[in-house]
Amino acid sequence: MGSNQKRSRLKVRDGSQYLIVDRKSRPVIREAVIREGVPADHAPAAAVQLAAFGDVHWPFGDEPFKVAEIDGEIAAYLVWRRTFTDEFEILSIATHPQHRRKGLARALIHEFCSANKGDLFLEVRESDVGAIAFYETLGFRRTGVRHSYYVNNGDGAIVMKLRF
Repeated sequence: MGSNQKRSRLKVRDGSQYLIVDRKSRPVIREAVIREGVPADHAPAAAVQLAAFGDVHWPFGDEPFKVAEIDGEIAAYLVWRRTFTDEFEILSIATHPQHRRKGLARALIHEFCSANKGDLFLEVRESDVGAIAFYETLGFRRTGVRHSYYVNNGDGAIVMKLRF
C-alpha cells in the first residue's frame, strides 16, 4: 500500500464522522459515526466485545464510553475512566472482527484525545504484538509490565502511555 493510500484511509469530516475503507477486492467507502455511548448501547457493545475476544471481560456500567457505528450498528467501542485531573485509562476497546482494519479504533482514540488533554494509559496483553504495534503507531510508549495480569492464562500486560 502506498503512502498516499495509507493517509487516505481515514478522513475526518464534521468532527465525529469518518470515512471508512473496507479492504476487499473493490474498496467500498462507508461512513462511520463516532458518538457517546448510552445505556441502550451496553448490550450491542457487549456483543462486539464477545465477538472480538470470545468473552465479555468488561461489564458495561457507569464508565463513559464512545461507540463507532456503521450503517446504524455498533462496530466498535472505547470505555475509559478518569484517574486524575489530567490522566485517563482505557478500560476496554474492541472492534467487531467484521470491521477490523478499517480505522475504527484509531478514530475512537482520536475522538477521545480531541475532547480531552493529558495522559492516556492502557494495558495490552504481552503476546498481542499486533495491538502493541497499533498503539505504538498512535504514539503510545511502553512504561512497564504487569506480570500475570490476565487471570485466564497468566499472561502479563504491557502498560502503555500516550501524552496528548
